[in-house]
Amino acid sequence: MKPVVFIIPPHLQQRGRLIPSHHPIVTATLAAVSKRAGVRTFVIDMGVTNRSVEQVRKDLVRLSPRWVGVVPFEYRREMPITPSVDMIRMWKRSLPDVQFGLFNCPLHSTECADAVQNGLLDFVVYGDSEACVHQLTSHQEWSGPGLVHMTEDNVVHRHPPIQQVDWSIVPPPAWELFDLHRYVPSAHRYRTAPVLPIFASRSCPFGCDFCPHMLYHSSDTHSMRPIEDIVAEIVHLQQHFGVQSVEFYDPTFGVRRNHVEDLCDAMLELQVPLEWTCFSRTDLWDRELL
Repeated sequence: MKPVVFIIPPHLQQRGRLIPSHHPIVTATLAAVSKRAGVRTFVIDMGVTNRSVEQVRKDLVRLSPRWVGVVPFEYRREMPITPSVDMIRMWKRSLPDVQFGLFNCPLHSTECADAVQNGLLDFVVYGDSEACVHQLTSHQEWSGPGLVHMTEDNVVHRHPPIQQVDWSIVPPPAWELFDLHRYVPSAHRYRTAPVLPIFASRSCPFGCDFCPHMLYHSSDTHSMRPIEDIVAEIVHLQQHFGVQSVEFYDPTFGVRRNHVEDLCDAMLELQVPLEWTCFSRTDLWDRELL
């Protein structure tokens, strides 16, 4: 079976070092879904490796993948669509038989679907993309929530967007595919290293217009992750990556009080002590919960 490749595009038109360089949890999770399916999976983060479009083209020719998915939305790296489409157009000249597309596209963007309609891309996936990657890798099917793709009959087929994350198909991010020394998160977010991010929920029910997450996750997709899965991932990070701190990357941590209370109780039971930080809203908290 041919491999698949995930690419995080550069953060600037001109290349340069990216600091702070937050750990790309979106791409790492998509790669983990693919890897769990037994597919050889590669990740190229152009923002921190400083690889040029031409260098990546040579990488892709060497790997000869089944498909390539570019991820223009990463945590604290929300990049425009057009530069990614332009890069793909150059790569497709050397790899006409490879399917190229975008994952985690903004939910209300017509630009992404138009690129498929105009033949610039083979596919795009709107919103959380794990379920679609699961279909592409585990079942070898061009289907899944949020998928827009060109069929063999040159017809654009649109699948309804995702409504809820199926946490059963979301494994711990495949951090082993990354050179973690390249990533330098914001200094105020942790006291002890190594540090890695984690999600306890997806999306947010509040819909604040200043938040970029609302471009990619509608409020009706908000869902809490099972406590046992969160704890299992924390233990995995401690055992395999020596993690001493975790950052909860939830747009709003602690939306449901009983969930955060149960999670705190579970983290107190960890055999190895853990520091953690989160983002939240002050109107969700009181002295007792703090």
